[in-house]
Amino acid sequence: MILDFRMMWLWLHMVGVILWAGGFFYMLMALVPALGTGQASEDRRALIEQVVDRFRKVSWIAIAIIVASGIMNIVKRVGLGQAARASSSQPENYPLLPEGYMGVLGIKLLIVLFLIVHQAVRLLEPRILPDGRIGFKSKPVGLVSALLFLVTILLGIALLTM
Repeated sequence: MILDFRMMWLWLHMVGVILWAGGFFYMLMALVPALGTGQASEDRRALIEQVVDRFRKVSWIAIAIIVASGIMNIVKRVGLGQAARASSSQPENYPLLPEGYMGVLGIKLLIVLFLIVHQAVRLLEPRILPDGRIGFKSKPVGLVSALLFLVTILLGIALLTM
């Protein structure tokens, strides 16, 4: 069996996205609503602190996987364009990347950079709010982050089809 490195990098990229976005969506849609009702007891406080600590570690590992595999995916994609050019008698008909690819990739990278900054300043983590409940710093931050994760995933799927 021949190992296809392009597929391996794509697979790693998806695993990273699943870990990071999946963990965020789990906290947003399941954990915080379940723990956020009423005042946070000591057990709830301890649980949310443990979950946030573990999510932070896993999410940074996932981000490292996403960045490394993303770089390799673009290198492999350009390599496919170079191979097509090299095997053609009319290389000018074969661009290194499909039309529109860089625009979609640029938008996706800006959104991912925005999400990484949110991760770094800890806006993607639930916390004990001033009124004693468990939740995100603000509901709009959670909703906008969820929307950005979804848009980024859809842009990634669009890049796969180009």
